[in-house]
Amino acid sequence: MWLNDQIIFVLESHLINDANYEFLTHERATEELRVRHSKFLLLHSTMEHTLPSKAEQVYFKHSMENFCLNQTRVLQIYSIYKVHKKDIKPRPAISSVNSIPEIFSKHVDY
Repeated sequence: MWLNDQIIFVLESHLINDANYEFLTHERATEELRVRHSKFLLLHSTMEHTLPSKAEQVYFKHSMENFCLNQTRVLQIYSIYKVHKKDIKPRPAISSVNSIPEIFSKHVDY
């Protein structure tokens, strides 16, 4: 039961709160993801020649193959509670594991 309460609390606090997030229809969300995907591919293709090392070139060549790109997922939201505060509220966190932005994030970290 606690998990259901947590999900409802996160939804009410964040996702269905119009002040924080905009509701997207399935069609619009799909289009937004397609546009984001295209922008990352365009960024890669226009900046690929600036990669300074062979390791970076190989990393992006592998990451940009259709096999890898087709296994990516949409960003996921979850919450972490600030239990050290009097008013316990969830703090939204976004997981980009196995997503297209993660490909670029790993490169920046490197």
